[in-house]
Amino acid sequence: MSVEGERKGNGAVDPETFRARPNRRTTPRLELIPLTLDEFALYLADVDAFADALRLAEPPSEPDAETRAALNWLFENALALDAASLCWSTLWAAILRSENRAVGFLCFKGPPRPLFDFLKTAPNFKIDVEIAASDVVDGNARTVEPAVATVRTAGNERAETGENAAPTAVVEIGYGVDEAFRGRGFATEAVGALVDWGRGREDVGAFLAETLTANLPSRRVLEKNGFQRRGESSDALFWRVDVSRRADENDGF
Repeated sequence: MSVEGERKGNGAVDPETFRARPNRRTTPRLELIPLTLDEFALYLADVDAFADALRLAEPPSEPDAETRAALNWLFENALALDAASLCWSTLWAAILRSENRAVGFLCFKGPPRPLFDFLKTAPNFKIDVEIAASDVVDGNARTVEPAVATVRTAGNERAETGENAAPTAVVEIGYGVDEAFRGRGFATEAVGALVDWGRGREDVGAFLAETLTANLPSRRVLEKNGFQRRGESSDALFWRVDVSRRADENDGF
């Protein structure tokens, strides 16, 4: 029988379909499934074939151009990871159990890494950062080179040197829900499940997130899951929730 013929139609998810999936999470309404590399590639290439492979009732929406570019970057990073680390750079499908449909997707933007390293390579995070600019003489005109950001908080200097305490390991989370399923609390439910999953791990101390300042629904998702605002840029807000038992609050972000 073809995979197409094995779909569950409009019925509920077969309880056995994802039972053996590593890192699978469940919520009252959702199955949260980290995709294999093959499934991730299939989603990017053909949403109909993706739905067949996961035996979904119907395919999810096509990612828009901006989302697709971000997912291509994520996929390239995932290619370099071993199976145990793949959960940090693959897509997680949020599947509505009662309808067997993918209502949205979540991801982490790479494996856990020290907060100090994250801030050095994430220029959008304008937290406790000192800007150093250099003047350049160009004929009669004077220009300013792009600013170089260097972290100067005591906590981050401690993290860099490893003094007093281990540096906080962080990951950035992303999430989105298809337009047809918005306003029903699915993003809040899914993000909450992954935050709880992080609390059971030894390799991550905090989750970070970024939202557009004007995106009130996304901001509420984070607030309902315990994220606190830690900074802002011209059009974005930056958030953090601690999941470590150690919960180091003195690392500068």
